[in-house]
Amino acid sequence: YRRDAGSYAAEGVDARASARSMGERRSAAASGSAPRRASVAPQLDITAIPVRLSHIVQMTAAEKIRLVITVFVVGALFLGVIFLTAYGASMQRDINKVNAQSAAIDDDIDNLRLSIERGRNIKTIEQRATAELGMIYPAGTQLKYLAEMELAPTDMAQSIKEKAYGS
Repeated sequence: YRRDAGSYAAEGVDARASARSMGERRSAAASGSAPRRASVAPQLDITAIPVRLSHIVQMTAAEKIRLVITVFVVGALFLGVIFLTAYGASMQRDINKVNAQSAAIDDDIDNLRLSIERGRNIKTIEQRATAELGMIYPAGTQLKYLAEMELAPTDMAQSIKEKAYGS
């Protein structure tokens, strides 16, 4: 337990003599002649520290107003930082949702492209035509060759005019 010089004086003890005796005890302990005692961390006696608020009381009204305004401005800035951080977190959450949706759509697009590629395979087309639509290959007598058929005219407008006007 540590005491300040004022408390020693109040008890009639000379602070310097007490300090000397403490120093002697320490040196004796260091030399090994006296049994060692457990060291105790010094404690601060907060009742001995005078609290002075006189500098606040002596402030002028303008200084007090300036101090209050400064405190409010700093508080408002801290609140602004907190709200902007919360807004940024909200925006980041929205961005993450959109990114997740975009990734899901990309997966769907990849699956559709794969199914289109599978659908373009001639074997797949033949199996689907025969199984789902009931189609069969034509017999030899059911075939009609293009050479036997009448070819369509090359000029469509001219053939319509001929049919319409009979010329």
